[in-house]
Formats: sequence, structure tokens, C-alpha cells
Amino acid sequence: MIIFVQRDYGESERAKKAVLKKIKDICAKSVELTYSATGKPLLDDGYISFAHTENVFVAAYSSQNIGVDIEKKERKVTCEKIGDTERWTQLEAFAKWTGEGVTKSLLDMQIDVNYLSKARIASDLWVTVFSADKDIAVCEIF
Repeated sequence: MIIFVQRDYGESERAKKAVLKKIKDICAKSVELTYSATGKPLLDDGYISFAHTENVFVAAYSSQNIGVDIEKKERKVTCEKIGDTERWTQLEAFAKWTGEGVTKSLLDMQIDVNYLSKARIASDLWVTVFSADKDIAVCEIF
């Protein structure tokens, strides 16, 4: 899997286009992005998931189903039942991986930890990935 990172990305649609161009360049594949009825991004060949926090945008691309979330470690989660920010990223990435998104109550989700990975991008960020693909490469987009 490849985790694409773009700092100071401006707006998400432009960042998504930059990621799709990178995938096309790296993998020599044509890449067309569509969305499921629940909002899960779909590619004609491979899987992709998007997330952002403040000025950092990430996209996770893999040949396996994937879900990603990112948050600043300093962000405080206001729901006591969820716990801390790291747990929030796990729940949101899992929801994206299942394709249900946040349409299902995060508190009702049973996370399958066998597919849980963490990507180290920066010391001030939590990046959680759900996928059967455990080989992670990080690619900065400038």
C-alpha cells in the first residue's frame, strides 16, 4: 500500500487529483474515481481512501480494500464513550474500510484488529489504516 501525504493542500478535490495523477505515474494505470452509495471512494483497479486534518491530506492506495483516517494528536475527542483521538482514528478508518462510513454509529462498531496498521508520517499525527495489505510505503506530494 502507498500512503500519499500532502501538507498545505488547499482544498481536497485538488489534493485528490494530485494523488490520482501520482498513482497513474507510479503504477502506469489509468485511474478513474467514483463513489459508492455510502460515499466510499472506488477505483476501477485497486482501492483508495481519503482523510484530512487541518492542513494535512492523506490518501491510502492498495490492491486490497482499505480505509484511512488522520488526526492531530493534540485534538481532543469530546465523546467519553469513544476515548482518545487515537481510538477515534481507528473507528473512522474502520468505518471507511467496511464501506459504511460514519453512517453507522461508531460506538456500535466491532473493530477487527487483524487489519489494523499505523503509518508513521509525523510525530504530531495519528494515522490509522485498515487493510489486509501490511506493506506500507509513504509518498510525500509537493
